[in-house]
Amino acid sequence: MKKTPSQFFQPAAAGKFFLSLGRFYERLYRVPGVGESLVRGFCRNLGRISFYSPSGLKRSDNLQGVKETLVESCRKMGFKMELSGEKPDQFEFFILECPYRYHRPDQQGVCDAAMDMDRVMFRLCGGDLRVEETIPGGASKCRITMHKI
Repeated sequence: MKKTPSQFFQPAAAGKFFLSLGRFYERLYRVPGVGESLVRGFCRNLGRISFYSPSGLKRSDNLQGVKETLVESCRKMGFKMELSGEKPDQFEFFILECPYRYHRPDQQGVCDAAMDMDRVMFRLCGGDLRVEETIPGGASKCRITMHKI
């Protein structure tokens, strides 16, 4: 039986999807000379597709709206996250487990390239996503800040 988009992105199915996607990114990243560019290009376009899809994210005129979009998106995908500090022009959050299961130091590059999807997607939503610390970089969880554009 074929799954509908809403059935596909239940947390359990999303976990398997992101694990497979992470493995694909790793293989692509290893292509000599062009791997990083291929992953970044793929992820940037996937971010645009995700935003503009019929069930995609919404543009917000303020940071509170971007935060609400982020929280709802993480909930739908089953990502374990927690909000942290907040200032008028930015907020901080943590991703507790990498959806792609990246955890080794040799995965830092592919991790950063894969995050281009989120950078593009949330820029279209109205925020500037900055990855501050990562699990592959040695942190226990990924620390990310979202800034007002």
